[in-house]
Amino acid sequence: EALSLPRYKIHMKMNLDQESPGFQGEETITFINGEEIILENLYLRLYPNGHKTYGNGSLNLIKVLVAGREVHPVLTVEETVVEVPLQEPLPPGGQVKLEVEFEGEISKDFAGVRFNYGVYNYTQGVMTLANWYPILAVYDDEGWNLDPVYGWGDAVYSDVGLYEVSISTPAKTVVATSGFEVPGKSSQNGNATTHFYVSGPTRDFFIALSRDFQVLKREVGDTVVNCYFLPGKLAVSRAALEVSATALEVFDRLFGLYPYVELDVLVLPLPFTGGVEYPGIILLSDGLFSDLDDTISRSVVAHEVAHQWWYGVVGSDVIDEPWLDEALATYSSALYIEETLGKTCFEGVLADWQERYTRARAAGTCASITSPVTSFTSNSDYTPIVYYGGALFYHALRERIGDEAFFEGLREYYRQFRYKIATTEKLLTLFEEVSGEELDDLYEEWLFAEGIIILLESKNLLFEEG
Repeated sequence: EALSLPRYKIHMKMNLDQESPGFQGEETITFINGEEIILENLYLRLYPNGHKTYGNGSLNLIKVLVAGREVHPVLTVEETVVEVPLQEPLPPGGQVKLEVEFEGEISKDFAGVRFNYGVYNYTQGVMTLANWYPILAVYDDEGWNLDPVYGWGDAVYSDVGLYEVSISTPAKTVVATSGFEVPGKSSQNGNATTHFYVSGPTRDFFIALSRDFQVLKREVGDTVVNCYFLPGKLAVSRAALEVSATALEVFDRLFGLYPYVELDVLVLPLPFTGGVEYPGIILLSDGLFSDLDDTISRSVVAHEVAHQWWYGVVGSDVIDEPWLDEALATYSSALYIEETLGKTCFEGVLADWQERYTRARAAGTCASITSPVTSFTSNSDYTPIVYYGGALFYHALRERIGDEAFFEGLREYYRQFRYKIATTEKLLTLFEEVSGEELDDLYEEWLFAEGIIILLESKNLLFEEG
């Protein structure tokens, strides 16, 4: 199957100037038409141009060639969508090569709008680069997916690809990426160093770099967990590394083995979010672990690690079906709490989620757990329904079919949809097959009905609100 994956070969040159941080890049994409129809066009995504969670930076095209000939693409959807006309229609199984020159400007100090997650940003000497290159849009049973960037939830719905990335940086710059560095291949040219990275099948390629990064390491089986952090953040970084490594061990056992040789954990100044996930790498706010025994901070870290299984390996449409990865990553964080801190703490986490979910329903949020991102208006109604309500569904499912069938279902889900795109229908069918039960009543009650489900008794619930 790897032979049919799109291949990205990218070289980028970094500019870490504090006044105008940015980069220039050259990219070759080798695309094989894996669909059953003839394609007249391809579509690329320039996600940072959607601003919102990316701040006020930009990603701009300089030149696009198809099969060696320059074409003139059309930009739409707030300049986040690039329609690339093909010289000739591409039949099923046909192959075409795209060559793209591009450049990017990075937001500084979380500038732009209040949605800025700090993932395409330069602050305190750290550059974070999410979705910094033109990436292929997904073609599925709905056609090309060309959704805008919203101010809540995730933006990137992508197929897996294979990456070769070279990065030229000022000397002594420490780089963390979704791939792993090829030993002995880096080169020095004056005051610049070029680093070479490759990946296995991955949905995206994230980069962060700083001259000031310090690194802690820990091995978990065949995986090296690297924790990157800035001076003065040793205590929080040790806690983040400990929880990340332990969560990796727990999820390896419960779901199936993590597929990559590295997991990078970045502890960064992220004032507007607790954490963000990318393939092979997670970003955590350095504001976590003000209390080193904080259960909430542990849950945030475990949630982002869980996304390596639910999003990174098992893909899904994060716009139309955001609950598929977010609800399962959230419940996985509770499983980490259950495994490491015990049943009482686990039940306390569920009770807290129940209260937040109930409050959102009482406040008038009507969207079902399985609703698309467009059914919500902000993170204030999106998170309690999709994350917490979805996680409570998984607990209800576990209670209904028992631990043996539940965890067998998760392992089978991970095995069947490894590097593929899962759907709600396929997930729910799988649990019925594994358990041998018809579960439509549970599914309807929890996932598709609009209303409050009371799973736990808690004296903290404010029932008078609704």
